[in-house]
This record gives sequence, C-alpha cells and structure tokens, in this order.
Amino acid sequence: MRLIVCFKKSDNTKYISHLDLQRTVDRALRRSGVNVLYTSGYNPHIQMSFAFALKVGITSNNEYLEVVVDDMIDVADAEKRITSSFPKGLEVNWVKVKKEGTKKLMASVAMARYTIILESACDLAKIKKTMGEILSLETMILEKKTKKGLREFDARPLIYKMNLDEKENTLDLLLAAQDPSTLDPNVLFRKILLEAGEKCEYNISRNDLYTIQNKKVFSLSHLAE
Repeated sequence: MRLIVCFKKSDNTKYISHLDLQRTVDRALRRSGVNVLYTSGYNPHIQMSFAFALKVGITSNNEYLEVVVDDMIDVADAEKRITSSFPKGLEVNWVKVKKEGTKKLMASVAMARYTIILESACDLAKIKKTMGEILSLETMILEKKTKKGLREFDARPLIYKMNLDEKENTLDLLLAAQDPSTLDPNVLFRKILLEAGEKCEYNISRNDLYTIQNKKVFSLSHLAE
C-alpha cells in the first residue's frame, strides 16, 4: 500500500536542502514506528519519494511525499504516529492512501502555484505593466544554471497565470513544474523586476502542486483516497 503524506515547510525549515529534507523525513518515519517497507540490497532505505523538490529559501503549504507501507497498517494510527514524529517546521497536514492505478507523484506533477510576498516598497504599477507585457509575448528567453553551465530556454510557455494583488502586495503565479519543463519563480520574478526597473525584498511560498487528468487540472491531493 502507498500512502501520501502532505506537510508544510515553514520559515524555520525553508533553508534545509532537499537532500537534508530527505534525511530528516527518513528519520521521522523510522521514529514513527509505522511499518514502512524498505528496498532490498546492501544498504536498504525506506521506499519513499517526494513529488517535486522545493528550492531552498521557499516555504510551502502543501508538500507531498509518497511512501510504501505494509498493507495491514491502520491509516488513522499511521497519521497520528507520523504527525507526532515530524520535527518542528515540518507540520503534517494529512496522511491518506494513494489511489490504486495512479502514477507516482513525481510523474504526476504538471504545475506549481506560488505566492510572492513583496516585503519592501516598489512601484506596483510598473510591476503590473511588466507582467502584462510578459504575458503578451510569444517567447521569452531566460537563462538557468545546469550541471553543464548556463542554458537558455523559452520561459513563456511555462507561465500559465500571473496576477498581482495590489492590496495585499502579492503576486500569484501558476508555473510549469515537470522536468525538464519547469520554471523557478525566483528566475521569473527577477526578470520582472529587471524589466520594470525596480528593486524590492520578497519572499516566496509554494501553495500547491497540480496534476492534469483527462485535460482537467487537479490538486495533487486528488490522487489520495
């Protein structure tokens, strides 16, 4: 049986790397006493995988973990154990059974939704104008770091929605999130600031991850029973 563990990553843990997060969650699952299953071989490890790695410095309201467990476990009890074993800064939202016949979480993710919170003053009219100009483009070439150095890519098809809430000083972004077609919100917002001729402090939070089934968009939670 496969479980989906949905959890938050707060300000206290946003600078933990993905590798350190994997180690932290591995230890938490071991502490929980839940009968998780392990790989075979010389160095067995818990059969688990994350839906989509979160960049360092970004908080998240809904991170998703898939873990294989014994079919006979009580899910409600497993949720209590896992919730109590997760450390401060990684708060469990829920634990549910993953629907049978669905792809792995990491293969299901198609989009990610982010909120950018503007922490210092900037000209919102310029930001809004620049966002509109970007959305009107057919192509927008940006650079991103890879193992082989900087690589150019067309970012425009990877932007699904962008909205500015001037009252709340926040941007709402819906971006592609499936390797190799993925867009870092930091890269996009730095481009917006550059084109607008503005500088400001900001924080980013990932609200949710989404999958596409039968041409409809669903939260990744749709894969849980």
